[in-house]
Amino acid sequence: MGPVTVGIHSGLKSNRLAYRLADEGDPAVVEAILAERDVEDPKVRNATWKVLSHLAARRPEWFQERLAFFLDHLNDERNVVKWAAMDVAGYLVGLDGGNLINDDVVAVMVDALSAETMVTAAHGIDNLVRIGLAQPTRHSECLAELFRVESIPRAADCREVLLGKVADGLGKLLPHLSEVNRAAAMTFLNRLALSDGRDGHKALKIIRRQSREKGS
Repeated sequence: MGPVTVGIHSGLKSNRLAYRLADEGDPAVVEAILAERDVEDPKVRNATWKVLSHLAARRPEWFQERLAFFLDHLNDERNVVKWAAMDVAGYLVGLDGGNLINDDVVAVMVDALSAETMVTAAHGIDNLVRIGLAQPTRHSECLAELFRVESIPRAADCREVLLGKVADGLGKLLPHLSEVNRAAAMTFLNRLALSDGRDGHKALKIIRRQSREKGS
């Protein structure tokens, strides 16, 4: 049996299994996991992609030779596959020596923001932030798209969650932004902080942190 089958049947959750495999330090495990992606057991099949996503967060260098494979699955009809492919691309953007993570890949992340499925939109937000962190020339583009999340029609609770993720992402990007982009991000956060929801609380926390750092 493969590593995912063994791990899932032993009761490990996908993230815990990925962390254990990362700590074991064997890059060949990526191929072993991929070999399980078409097994009959749907629980293991879905877990395979989740484990790959979590593993890429810990060991992105293990996925470099397989990056093209994941990029080919960015528009997969199966959400769990799409999400894993998006995450692998996001985690590997800083290691992309072949310039495979290009405008087409960014467009997939941008399109995800308007997806009906909130989880897809969340993956789009997270990975636009990762792209922005790794590719400073895309700061303005990534910020514009992240700001756009505020105007995409959604149920109030879903909108609050996604805007909270945008606030978290802006907090990560702020130290790396130009003065103009930083001002735009702070303006957005200040407006978001007027909300009484989770998104407003996160924005306010980031604003206060920035104020403390500026005063120190």
